[in-house]
Amino acid sequence: MLSAKFLNSYPSKTGKTVARYAVSGSASELLAYEQAQGEYLRHEGTSPVLFADVCPDESRTYKINLLPSGRYIVDLSSIYTASGASEAVDKRSNSQSFKTAFANIKAQSLAGVSLAASSSSALQAAVAEVAPEPAAADLTEPIITSTKK
Repeated sequence: MLSAKFLNSYPSKTGKTVARYAVSGSASELLAYEQAQGEYLRHEGTSPVLFADVCPDESRTYKINLLPSGRYIVDLSSIYTASGASEAVDKRSNSQSFKTAFANIKAQSLAGVSLAASSSSALQAAVAEVAPEPAAADLTEPIITSTKK
């Protein structure tokens, strides 16, 4: 499986920010990648380079997907998954604080930031606001009801 490691990013001639990734994999996969790139093939040291969108977590290694068209892309599907989860929370929750806390946690996980205590507390507070814990039942006295008066 080919994988991509973030090298750097830069503004292209069109003004769009582009990232460079070092490509690694088995010898046969690298050969196939280099042949597919043709005249567009570039290297960073001995590693072939893949140009793509900027990733959310620069320290992570990403999977490279081969599209049916023969084009190689960095798998950034985690962004779509997090976005979909946030949309579901927006749709199903009435609590704005819960929606905000959830979106912040998803964004932090995409960026490779561990969950801070403040975010954890914010999420717990938002969850408590949405679904407060039920009051404990008083079981010291039996409750007897009668339908007769």
